[in-house]
Amino acid sequence: MLTTEQVLMRAETLAQLAAAAGVTDEQLALVLVHLKRHRDVGGTLTLLKELKRSPFSRRSRQTPRQLAALEESVRGALKGLSSWEEAAGIIGWARRLAVFYQPKRRQAGGRE
Repeated sequence: MLTTEQVLMRAETLAQLAAAAGVTDEQLALVLVHLKRHRDVGGTLTLLKELKRSPFSRRSRQTPRQLAALEESVRGALKGLSSWEEAAGIIGWARRLAVFYQPKRRQAGGRE
């Protein structure tokens, strides 16, 4: 069982890697929803692998790179875990933290 500090460390690493690769917090949210719904770490990792080959991966030019980075970073963050609750804690915190690591988006009117 992971300590709270270990969960937060893994979440922060995941958030940093995901944001650097252009993965959005919404994409992390999809991982979290799947994990909570199916309660299966292995199944969620399989989903991430399959997403790279799905029609969904061709939504934009950025999507294949984002999905590959998402799978790689989530797989690293969840390495050695079988408990879906711990995995959900890591993904949930990473989703919250990713917002702080994402580059600032331009707001309407060209202001930052």
